[in-house]
Amino acid sequence: MTPWQAYDIVLDHVVMAADSLESGEQWLASRLGVALQAGGQHTGWGTHNKLLQIGGGVYLELIAGDPTQPTPKVLGNHGKMVKRGIDIKCIELGT
Repeated sequence: MTPWQAYDIVLDHVVMAADSLESGEQWLASRLGVALQAGGQHTGWGTHNKLLQIGGGVYLELIAGDPTQPTPKVLGNHGKMVKRGIDIKCIELGT
C-alpha cells in the first residue's frame, strides 16, 4: 500500500495561472484541442477562472487576474500572476 492509499489522498485539481483568461485559454486550447468551461470570480481575491474536467472528478483550473476587481492579492509585490505566459501554480489534494 502506498502512502497515498493509506491516507486516502486523491488529486482534486491542478491550478494553472495566465496573464489573462483569454491568453491562457488560447494557449491550452492550442495544445489540448478542447475549450474550457466557464468558471467564476474569486471575489475579494481579485481573480477569476475557467475550468476543464479531466475525468474521475479531477479538473484543471485556469486562473488569472480579474480586471473588474482590485489587483489580485495572490500577485504579491510583483503585480503579475505569472513570469511569462502560463505557469502551474499548485496541485490540490483532498481526502
